[in-house]
Parts: sequence; structure tokens; C-alpha cells
Amino acid sequence: MSKKLVKAYATSKNSSQRLQEQPPMQFAEDLSQRENELLVIYPEVQYQKILGFGGAVTESVGYVWSKLDAQARDAVLDAYFGSGGIGYTLCRSHIQSCDFSLGNYAYITEEDPSLTGFRMDRDRQYLIPMLQKITTICDGQLRLLCSPWSPPAFMKDTNQMNGGGKLKKQYYGPWSSVIARYIEEYRQMGIPVWGITIQNEAKATQKWESCVMTAQEERELLSNHIKPALHAAGLSDVEVYFWDHNKERAFERTVQFMSGKESGSEANGVAVHWYAGDHFDALRMIHERFPELKILSTEACVENFTSTPPWDHAERYAHDIIGGLNNYLSAFLDWNILLDQTGGPTHIQNYCNAPVIVHTDSGRIEFRPSYYYLGHFSKFIRPGAVRIGSSCYTSDLETVAFLNEDNTIVVTILNRNDTAYPVYLKYQGEIVKMDIAEHSIQSIVFPA
Repeated sequence: MSKKLVKAYATSKNSSQRLQEQPPMQFAEDLSQRENELLVIYPEVQYQKILGFGGAVTESVGYVWSKLDAQARDAVLDAYFGSGGIGYTLCRSHIQSCDFSLGNYAYITEEDPSLTGFRMDRDRQYLIPMLQKITTICDGQLRLLCSPWSPPAFMKDTNQMNGGGKLKKQYYGPWSSVIARYIEEYRQMGIPVWGITIQNEAKATQKWESCVMTAQEERELLSNHIKPALHAAGLSDVEVYFWDHNKERAFERTVQFMSGKESGSEANGVAVHWYAGDHFDALRMIHERFPELKILSTEACVENFTSTPPWDHAERYAHDIIGGLNNYLSAFLDWNILLDQTGGPTHIQNYCNAPVIVHTDSGRIEFRPSYYYLGHFSKFIRPGAVRIGSSCYTSDLETVAFLNEDNTIVVTILNRNDTAYPVYLKYQGEIVKMDIAEHSIQSIVFPA
């Protein structure tokens, strides 16, 4: 009889289980050579390596966090980043203001080639204290990805940060210098800016901070201005990702971006969002055409705060993550890690959901189902894990498998249906039976 123990952790809509460890199971030799109801794991088949999982810290997040008492602030961050939490190691934040800021702001507001007027007063109020605390909790393991929503108004052809518009050509250099200065300032304060995207949602004209760029403009900005500015500032280690927008045209955008002779060695990868639907095949095609590029999912949220059932929110996250991971995604970043009871604050009233809701009137902290569903990935699939082969008997169960650096195998199983399903997990000639409850997610962990 096999001595290999299997641990399972479950979250279920129809029970009180929330990342709850199940009674231990044990593999047994598959003497009957079972053929039905199998989920088979193939560790010898290996794919992409995982960077990690995380979420965004915006000015709105920092503001809501500041409204909590010291003990509650620590509890929230420990729940995400602490040793007893769900193991986040990635964060995303914004360069200058975004829609989840308390209002528009820029680091410079007029022609200033030497950046003598560069000011980060707004960041210092709510963003930087929270990011410094997260950095300490993560103890050297945090990667921070930063994205600009809009350059300063005077640099754009519309002369405003909101409502789209384009960065004027004569400001490609000055704007790149602002980005480099931002990274320098944050690193000097001990906040580990690991990477940037060139432009958040580079095709979107939004009522909030936005700036439209073609693939050619992104490539020119990166190759001729951002990269030289980073190099001059001693920041050549900063990773850079393009597009930072929806998956539905990510393949075409990547082909366009990579068509320039200088682009192949300049960008580390492509960043995608989820707002236009699944389009998982687009990710696979990017990898097949450009295997040197990493693919990151950098933003996802469920909009319409009051109308989306919390469990639907959670299942949509898990479906998107599994679909992405099975098609070469290396990282997943949620949008705001916490918001208030209105789904804000936001200076343009586009309220949305978050995994943690802080009821600022009472101080109550609400951990919503999406927090636990996200934890089924971030807690068990650790940075450096490699996706391995798996094959499931039914498409009604969504599955993905990984080999961690500590030589444990993690299998994630999502059931979005009204029916429970049996599963016989098979690994190297041994099987173990488990039941996957309706509307539930399970993480299965065992030694390789």
C-alpha cells in the first residue's frame, strides 16, 4: 500500500467551508486499472513557470485601509501577505492617478526638464505607507508592478488626463524621465518596483485617466525613450510589459508590437485584462508565436458592486485563472484588494467588487467568497512552480496542476455546476477517490 498522503482544502458555497483542510487521504495502487472518472497528472510534461499571484493597491485602497485601527490594518495585510494568509507575492499600483484615486493628480504639472518640481505628496499620504508595510511583511518576496493611466495633462493633445487623448511626441522623453524618477523614488523608500507596463489599457478612451497608444507608439516609447531612461538611472533590471488591456485582441497587438526590429529584446512580455471575455486561445497563440514573452493577467474585477452575487464573482475569478494558467499565463493580479461598502471610493463613480470589503461605518471587515477562491491559487501554487500535464474526464470540472519548487504537486479543481462530481485522482499508477461538491473549489496537495 502507498504511503503517499494527500491533503485537500475546500471552499464551498453550500457549506461553511472556507479554505478548510479536509480529512487526509492516501493513494492506493490502481489494481483494477480504472478507466472512468479519472483526473490524471503527468509531472513529466512541463510548461510555464509561475511568478505569483496578487492584487492592486490604489490610492482608494490605501485610503480605506487608513480608516481602520492599527490592529485591523495589520489583520487585513496579514490575510493577504502574511504567513497565515493566502500568500500574495505580487502587487500592482498606479503611476500618477487612476480611476481608483480620490481625484486627478500628476507628479509634475508644467514643463520641467530637470524635474525640480517633481512631487509625490499624494502617494506619500495613502499609497506609500501601505506599500511599505506590505514590503516588510513579504520579507523580500514582493514584486510590485506599476502602470500609468495617463501622463500629465500638459503632455497630451487633449490637455486633460481624463477622456483618452494621446501623448504628444515631444513628451516621449520627458514622460519616460518621470517614470524612471517614480521608480527611483519608490526604491529609495524600500518599495521594490519590479516591473512596469507601458500604458494601462492602451486602446481605451475612458471617462477617467486614460491615454491611447498604438502598438507602434508603445514600441517607440519603450525602445527609444523608456529603456534609455531606465538605463541612465541604473534601472535596467526593471521588467517592462506592453498592451495591458483585454485578451480579445492581445494576439494581434503582440504581433504588431513585435514586428519592429528593435522590439524583441526590449519587452519582457504582454499584460492582459479580462473584461472582454475568456479568449484563452489568444494567450496560447501568443506563447506559440513568441515563446520568449511572459504573459501576465494584470487586472480583473467584477463591476456593478451591488448587482453581482458574491459567489458568481468568486467562480468567475477561478474560471478565468484556470483558463489562463492552462494557456501559459505566468501571473494573475486582481484589481483593488479592498474597498469600502460602496465599492469605492472612486472619483468617477465606477464602483466595483473587491475580495475584502471594509465597512467604514462600523469597522467590520468582510472577507467575500472571491478572497477564498483566489487563495486556492495563491496559497498553494507558489512562485517558481511549473505547470504540469493533467487530463480530466469531464469539462464540467475545470482543473490545472503544478509542481512547486518544494517538490509538492498542487491540483486545483473548480466545480461551477449544481451537481457534485466524483474524481479519481491518478498519479504514477496510484489513485485516490474524492468528491467535488457543487459550486466549490478544491486544492489537492501531495508529494511528487
